[in-house]
Amino acid sequence: MVKVKLMEQEDLIRKKLGINDIRTIRQIIGNKELYDQISKRDVIAHKDLISEYNVAEAFIKDMRRNGTVSYFTTAGTINKTQKGTKIFYFRDEMEDLLGTRVNYYPTVRVRYNMMNEFIIQIIKEFEPERYVKLFEMYLADNKSVEQIAEELYITKERVRQMLTKTHRRTLLNLKRMAQYHPRDKDLMSLHIEREHLLNLNKQLKDKFERDKETKLRADQLAQKHVQHFLQHKLPLELLSQKLTENLDWPLTVRALNCLRDAGIETLEDLLCHNVRDIRRIRHMGTKTLNEIINWLEDEFMWNMPQ
Repeated sequence: MVKVKLMEQEDLIRKKLGINDIRTIRQIIGNKELYDQISKRDVIAHKDLISEYNVAEAFIKDMRRNGTVSYFTTAGTINKTQKGTKIFYFRDEMEDLLGTRVNYYPTVRVRYNMMNEFIIQIIKEFEPERYVKLFEMYLADNKSVEQIAEELYITKERVRQMLTKTHRRTLLNLKRMAQYHPRDKDLMSLHIEREHLLNLNKQLKDKFERDKETKLRADQLAQKHVQHFLQHKLPLELLSQKLTENLDWPLTVRALNCLRDAGIETLEDLLCHNVRDIRRIRHMGTKTLNEIINWLEDEFMWNMPQ
């Protein structure tokens, strides 16, 4: 009976979610609360939701981020995203939310869709077919640069180059058309405003990432053990390597177990401690302590502070 019930549950998940991987199916079944909800309600995948309701992907992401909508993943988690998993929503809930949004707050979506449709029509008049296809994927289908690159079998950098090139030529064509079609000036201004805001956001994000990386790099270089490695031309990647992973390091099992129990897993963790800290570790005897100190001196020319 138990086996029959499990097979029925697997068939239900396979039918409703359209997935065949048995491990994924059992992950979902393992969450009883989630399985009960799926068995009682209709569900819709993230990609199908965007296509069916013609909404921007960023709009749906904001709803998830703000907790406006509930969702689940193929990992069996509820309201929590996980890398490499697919996202599903409950159809009845999405119909209520999107229906309200469309009825009472249509301005942004209507303007956004109208502008994108206008841009695609202009591109069709002036650009080669492959550029038109790329922009339809980017604007109409709400696909990311990574997704486009994967589907067209080209690099992400090439996708960005094509988008930038077509964008510049489209702006030029819009300006030319505006000289003869004054009614199109409003659409052109909307497009220019959108591109200007996107560029400002990108510049701010790039500056933030550069400042963050610069500060992190400065903090790392200021550390004593990093300066020691640079001075003796030792590979910095060794600092992040776990003590148990490098078979060439001759530490005994007892030493490794003592360090692991104290939360010291990488070489960098070890170099941040002094002799007094290591001596206080439980089960750390004098012989094991000397083994660690001598190993650091022989291998990395590092004299552990007292």
